[in-house]
Amino acid sequence: MSKKPSRADLREQPSGMRQSLGVMILKIALGLLFLAVSMEEGEEGWSLSYFFVCLVLGFSLIAWGLLPWLQGRKRKAEEARRLAAEKAAEAERPRICRACGAPGQGRVCAYCGTPYESDP
Repeated sequence: MSKKPSRADLREQPSGMRQSLGVMILKIALGLLFLAVSMEEGEEGWSLSYFFVCLVLGFSLIAWGLLPWLQGRKRKAEEARRLAAEKAAEAERPRICRACGAPGQGRVCAYCGTPYESDP
């Protein structure tokens, strides 16, 4: 029996991240809110500990929201580089001409001019 993929698995395929865009925006917005609160002083004045707590919470929420997106971009870039390297290795692999039997590279046989097929 094949298990039905979860919504997070389906979302991860095109975007590279498991969290939804709305959750990412919410985390970043809350982080910015905490940063804004840490920068303003209340009527009585805030103690230094409240300032640092709001600062740490703000930066951690922003990081928590952005990290999956950045990791997804990195994963997609690595996959694209790997596919490009495989394609370059495939293009440089010697091919055998089916018409004359001569080894060669590229798309056309250098000896008889016959185009190579996609899968020699």
